[in-house]
Amino acid sequence: DSFDASMLWRHSLGVAICARVIAERLGGKPELAFTAGLLHDIGQLLMFAAAPEQYDQVLRTKQESDCSLLAAEQAIFGYDHAAVGQALAQAWRLPRSIAEAIAAHHEPDEFDSEMGDLVHIAEVLSHALDLGELPNNRVPTLSAESGARLGLEWSEFSRCFPEIEARYQGLAQALGLSA
Repeated sequence: DSFDASMLWRHSLGVAICARVIAERLGGKPELAFTAGLLHDIGQLLMFAAAPEQYDQVLRTKQESDCSLLAAEQAIFGYDHAAVGQALAQAWRLPRSIAEAIAAHHEPDEFDSEMGDLVHIAEVLSHALDLGELPNNRVPTLSAESGARLGLEWSEFSRCFPEIEARYQGLAQALGLSA
């Protein structure tokens, strides 16, 4: 009862839009970045679909212990959604950069992945802009190295925030995902 797929997709849409805009500004591949952002948390959906009772326990553990989702997943399953999502992306034979981005989106400094850095930054930015209207939203710690590796200049990029929010609102409404 505690898993909210609509909330997951709203959040994923927010990350996808942030990833696309970052890629556009950096001269990258916006469509690939959007797809990686949209799929970055697919491991959560798979874990819930495969073991709903255990995943509900993950969500209760996260709430009761005030720990991260990754820590709760590790405690209950022994692995986390980033690893599951990467394995799923590989099984689906998605581009390597998407699988790497899924794996790296929480811990980009442990990977050598440009798309991982980009999706990590998009994840943090999506939380910071509160895209997806997550309850008890916490902004994850931003890897300074990810921004440096991509050459992202925050003072210039911050001008894109209103555009990101407008794109999110428009697409969320068009997809029927508005909260």
